[in-house]
Amino acid sequence: MVVNLHEESHQLGREMAEASLRKSVAGLPPAEIQHVIDFVREQRRRKRETVMSRATRRGTELRRELGLHGQVDALAVSDHLGLVVKFWRFAAFEEMRLGPFIAVANRFEPEWRRWVVAHAVGHGFLHVGNHFWMTRNTDLGLSFEREAEDFAFGLLVDPREAAAEGYVHSWEVAEHFGVPDERVRAYAPFAFQP
Repeated sequence: MVVNLHEESHQLGREMAEASLRKSVAGLPPAEIQHVIDFVREQRRRKRETVMSRATRRGTELRRELGLHGQVDALAVSDHLGLVVKFWRFAAFEEMRLGPFIAVANRFEPEWRRWVVAHAVGHGFLHVGNHFWMTRNTDLGLSFEREAEDFAFGLLVDPREAAAEGYVHSWEVAEHFGVPDERVRAYAPFAFQP
């Protein structure tokens, strides 16, 4: 079983943000605490959707610009963008990017490999600078990871194409586009709306 470190880091980030929020409202009257917490949660949700929409839109635009359909060859897309992908024996990392070079763990099945390469391409397409430095020295790490995931979805999955093919189950969509079913299910509420 593949452990998705990105999902674990997202969960940890959410828990840390929740703890920080509760600490910051601790001095308020009890009647106001829940109101403030609900307001902040709503603002965070809106921010996530805005970031997700922008990154997903960039992946979708690239997919359309390149005239891609069905299963996308993420390696060919990276070549087109001038990014060099190498597969490496990482124990803890899934991928890392340094300049135009992307190293991807060689332990993944084809669907996950396609996803992780597209995720790394998302970093290369959306984010400038040293990814390690940004993650360690700023609070942008989690939002960068979320954007890269959203970009990967936009690049690899076309909800309109899935609808045109008549796919209604996540496994059908995942099989058609050659991506992990877990990723399709994670985006289903946003991407497959009538």
